[in-house]
Amino acid sequence: MSKLESFLTMQLETTQAFERKMREELEDVGIERFNREHLELLAAFLKFHALLERLNLEHPDETAWREVAETLAFLRSYATRHLEAEEAVLERAGFNGLPYHKIQHAIFNQRLDAYDKALNSHDASKILGVKYNLFNWFFNHINKEDVKYRELLQGQAL
Repeated sequence: MSKLESFLTMQLETTQAFERKMREELEDVGIERFNREHLELLAAFLKFHALLERLNLEHPDETAWREVAETLAFLRSYATRHLEAEEAVLERAGFNGLPYHKIQHAIFNQRLDAYDKALNSHDASKILGVKYNLFNWFFNHINKEDVKYRELLQGQAL
């Protein structure tokens, strides 16, 4: 089952069960700080997801759009700090995969820019895929890319 199929299936469960499964899906990257930040980003993604669901189910007013924009701004800010810190640690550790890792982070930031533009249009039909794309990138990046540095950094004081 693909990550998107898993995500769609889990949405049919209770909010608590869905959130628990999403947390369980995240791989341990070997650095407690990054694991904690990944969980905090997941919480923000889940809030963002719930807000987008609300936009799809009702005729959103300006307050709803503002709340979505504020949540996306928080996600961008938090993600930027996390990604910059991660890159700095990987550079100090001499992580061979850093150039590719930075490209992946840049792609994520480009996607956030595109999502911001879609949200600014206030057209709910343009944001249907946003939540799935965010989750897909987030989980694929952590579970396939971030785990590559686990062995190199595990146990190091950061």
